[in-house]
Amino acid sequence: MRAIRVHETGGPEVLRLDTVPDPTPAAGELLVDVEAIGINFIEIYQREGWYPLPRPFIPGAEAAGTVRAVGSGVTDFVVGDFMTEAVFPSLLHQDPRYFRRGTGGGWARLGAALGQMVWTHADRGGSADGGAIG
Repeated sequence: MRAIRVHETGGPEVLRLDTVPDPTPAAGELLVDVEAIGINFIEIYQREGWYPLPRPFIPGAEAAGTVRAVGSGVTDFVVGDFMTEAVFPSLLHQDPRYFRRGTGGGWARLGAALGQMVWTHADRGGSADGGAIG
């Protein structure tokens, strides 16, 4: 899949469009076809090194899209559900329990998000709206 990644700290010029392996959902996670993303200060702070993460990483704490697959233990979502926001906690916490290298954030074609950090929107209010909710 294609993903924006940060290999070194700095300004917007350090963002690179890379081809990386598709993520797979771990237990409790959803694999999401990302249709829209939110862009917030957290991504700037991470890119600039204020909130250091292991590099390279895929930024993007928020996204909207359609569930492609579910990991074991996920009972509230099924393939095809539309979610208006997925928070990718691997990018919000520096605790290594939450950071799985390679799963990345929302600035990719696919993202793995914790099922407990995803909200649905029954009437498919729209991906762009969903990516902006935060």
